[in-house]
Amino acid sequence: MIKYRTVSSVLTFSTAPISVLIVVVLMGCSTSMMPSVSSDPVIQAPAKVVAADEASASIERESTPVEMSLTDAAATKDAATTNDVVTANRLAKVENVVTVEPVSSPSRVDLHSVRVAPTQPPSNDEPVTVAGALDRSRAKPGEKVTLVVRMDVDPAWHSYSATGPTGVSLPTKLTLRLPDGITAGGDWEYPEATMMKSIDGEIAAYVGELRFGIPLQIASSATASQATIECDVRFQACDHNSCLPPTTQTLAIPITIESGN
Repeated sequence: MIKYRTVSSVLTFSTAPISVLIVVVLMGCSTSMMPSVSSDPVIQAPAKVVAADEASASIERESTPVEMSLTDAAATKDAATTNDVVTANRLAKVENVVTVEPVSSPSRVDLHSVRVAPTQPPSNDEPVTVAGALDRSRAKPGEKVTLVVRMDVDPAWHSYSATGPTGVSLPTKLTLRLPDGITAGGDWEYPEATMMKSIDGEIAAYVGELRFGIPLQIASSATASQATIECDVRFQACDHNSCLPPTTQTLAIPITIESGN
């Protein structure tokens, strides 16, 4: 029979040594039982370790700039704070400089703004004339007024400075006589002198129209009244050839002290 022959032939063909067959079968079994390389965790572990190392290195590389940025930001903030403090100090100094008020001297009235009418113009017979007035004729207790004395000197003559060198000639002098309740509130303000040469050397002379001024203080306890301020003006007039004897003219200036109420 055909079937029998086939089996017989197979059997007849498989007369190889049994040991060889067993080895072949065992190799086949061991091969089929071995897991695949791709699924073996032992083989893939190095790849995972490498990937973890690379990720760690990447994180370190990425974190370094962040840490530096934070450090730089802190330093920048500190620097900005320092700059703000310095700027604030400078501004404070500037402000201290823009807000501090200097000590000022008492305010003065412009003497030439006060109307003082001369009693008469100077002449060769009377080369120097004087007149006086207050910057305001009425004042209340505690207030100040300014007395202005005007001196007019003829063009051909001169008198002598109250403060500069005058040689042997008499300097101009002003003396106040004040009523009760009124005192001098400062020093005299003198006009500018003209320097001239004489046989005594260089002298300071008054020429033309001149103004003298002094502040007067009304006492806070002053009562309402009419008062008179007197001022003696002593001077000497000279021309280029001779001098007149010293002269004193007395000025009397009225003032009204009003009620403090």
